[in-house]
Amino acid sequence: MENKANLFAENGKKIKTDLGRIFCDLVMKGGITSGIVYPRAIAQLAEKFQFRNIGGASAGAIAAAGAAAAEYRRQKEKEAAKGSAPDFEKEQAGFRRLDGLHDELGGTPFDDKRTLLFSLFAPSKLSRPLFGILTTALNRKTSLGRITSIVWGLVTNFYVSAVLGASIAIAAIYAAWQHLCSINWSHAWLNATVLRQFCCDFSAMKQNAALWIGR
Repeated sequence: MENKANLFAENGKKIKTDLGRIFCDLVMKGGITSGIVYPRAIAQLAEKFQFRNIGGASAGAIAAAGAAAAEYRRQKEKEAAKGSAPDFEKEQAGFRRLDGLHDELGGTPFDDKRTLLFSLFAPSKLSRPLFGILTTALNRKTSLGRITSIVWGLVTNFYVSAVLGASIAIAAIYAAWQHLCSINWSHAWLNATVLRQFCCDFSAMKQNAALWIGR
């Protein structure tokens, strides 16, 4: 391909291009926010550049895989069209797919109105209850709403443990109430008075002992 490349002059330097596109390398860092921006940014860059070395980390690595696949398709379409007029729509089809990835993942192709992106998160049987608790708290605007959703998620996903825990709590409250009802509060008030007087006398004894030692 390079022997057919045109020459593009920039600041007195000649840079190899392919059909007016400048060769360039693309490296993308990680990060959730960056990962959202990358697909559309790659599609825009592909209008002017041809990618050669593509890499990235974390979310950037996922975007790099998509960019490499789209660039590979572009090169294969060019090879298939040798000797004939290039079909730019076919060449850019992969990058068009990347450009529309936001709308595709945000679509709701299922009857339960789940987005395609949400359906890609499929929990295992063991983690499905915890996943259910997390999803119940999504899109709640207030802390009270999140707490309520999490509590309801715990009750619905771990109902056996919830019933058992509630039973133990009710039994403990009932036993404490029975104990409070059985107390003779007049004697309890007398015992509290005696204990308070004892503490005062003991404090006075310590002060007297300290004065006697000081002599």
